Amino acid sequence: MTTETTIAGFVLSHPFVMNAGGTCKTADDVKSIAASDADAVVIGSITADPRDGNEGNVFYADDDDIFSLNSIGLKNPGMQWYRPHLPEMARIAHDAGKLFIVNVAGFTPQEYAELTQAALEGGADMVEQNWGCPNVWYRGAQKPITSYDPELVMETLTRTEERLGDAIQIAGKVSPMEPFLLGRLAVAVTGFSSVKAITAVNTFPNALSYDADGNPCITPGGGLAGFAGPGYLPIAVGQVRQWRNALPARIAVIGVGGIDDGASMRQHFFAGATAVQIGTVCYDPEGTASWMLTQIKKEYIQFFSVA
Repeated sequence: MTTETTIAGFVLSHPFVMNAGGTCKTADDVKSIAASDADAVVIGSITADPRDGNEGNVFYADDDDIFSLNSIGLKNPGMQWYRPHLPEMARIAHDAGKLFIVNVAGFTPQEYAELTQAALEGGADMVEQNWGCPNVWYRGAQKPITSYDPELVMETLTRTEERLGDAIQIAGKVSPMEPFLLGRLAVAVTGFSSVKAITAVNTFPNALSYDADGNPCITPGGGLAGFAGPGYLPIAVGQVRQWRNALPARIAVIGVGGIDDGASMRQHFFAGATAVQIGTVCYDPEGTASWMLTQIKKEYIQFFSVA
C-alpha cells in the first residue's frame, strides 16, 4: 500500500523512486524511464561544454554482482545541445505524470549557477547540482570533489541564489564523507533556502579492482573509479542516517547506493530517506532499466510498504 511523502514542496506517493543521475542522457532514455513506475526522471549530469567522457573500460561489474566500478567522466553533449531539447524531455516526463529533475555538474560556482538557470528554463521541476562526481580526469589530474569543500559549496549556492533567487528547488548530490566534514557541510547548506534536498550519496571515490591477469578493471585514472552496487548499501545507508540527523526537517534526504531490490530500498527509508534513486541496475545496455525500476518499486510495495 502506498502513502504520501513530500519532497521539495511536491506531495507525492511513497515509496518515491527515481533513477540516479548518469543513467539517463537522451530523449529515448527519458521515454524509457517515463514508461516505468518511477516517480521522477533524472537526466544528466549536464556540463557547460560537451564532454567525450573517459576512454577505455569505464564500467565494470564483478561476476557475483556484489559491486560495480564506473569512471564514465560526465559524458554528455553539453548544455548548448540540451537547451533546445530539454523542453521536449520535460514534456515527456510530465505527460507521464513524473517529476523532471536535471542533474548539472559545473567546474566553477558561476558555471553551476548558469547551468541551473538553463535547466530551470528547460522545464526542470528541481535541479540536482552534482557536487560529488569523483571520475573526472583532466591532464592526468583528478578534478576536486566539490562536496569536500564546504566553502566552495557555499560559494556555488551563493552564486546560484544571486542569479535565480532563493525560491528555486535545488538538491545537492554529495560524495560519502567522514562525520566532521558531513556536519560542516550540513551547517553550510542549511543557510540556503533554495536547498530542498541532499542526495546521499554519489559513488565512493577511487576504488580499485584488478582482473585475473593483474590489470585494472577500469582504464582511466590508473583504474581508480567510483564504487557502487549492492556491496555499497551499508555505507550509503549510514550516510543517509547521518545526513538525516544533521539536517533540519525542511531539507529532505534522497537515498542512493546499493539498491537492487525492495529490501535494500527499505534500508534507506529506515535510515530516514524521503525518496530513493537507483543507479547500478540502470546502467544497462540491453534497455531493462525501466523494467528494473518498476520491479523494485513493486517489490517494495508488495512486501515492505506500510500504510
